[in-house]
Amino acid sequence: MKRVILLMVISFTSMAFAQDDDTNCEVMEITPYVATGISIPNTVDFSADAYMSVEFGVMFDNFTVAGVFGVNNLESFGNINGYWYEGKVAYSFPLGFVDGYGVFGVGSYIGTKGSIFIEYGGGIMKSFGNFGTFLQVSSWDGTVYMTPGLSYSF
Repeated sequence: MKRVILLMVISFTSMAFAQDDDTNCEVMEITPYVATGISIPNTVDFSADAYMSVEFGVMFDNFTVAGVFGVNNLESFGNINGYWYEGKVAYSFPLGFVDGYGVFGVGSYIGTKGSIFIEYGGGIMKSFGNFGTFLQVSSWDGTVYMTPGLSYSF
């Protein structure tokens, strides 16, 4: 029994010291952010089809995970059934002066049981310190939207 305990102590000690050397490890930069934008549709009725949103997320180097909350259209303020939520992911890549990104999201309308929508698209963004701007084009629930917006990274 003493040999088993001694072997366990030696194994644990050697594993602890083996993990102490982190000279080859890269540190992943984690950046929380908040963003807002207004999505403009390719339809005729702006106020009935445009929507506003607020996004909260975390960037891990070039990968982003976010939660989004918004109003279905500019005529839906004040009615909880006129809102939606979405979870989305994005991947960004450098394009020189700006960065590009691709986005995919899945969400649902509040107050509409069983409703699910998909968003996919891409955009460009530019950071100025902690502030940023973006312009995104995406298909959101079957309608194409252009979304200009602002972001702030913490």
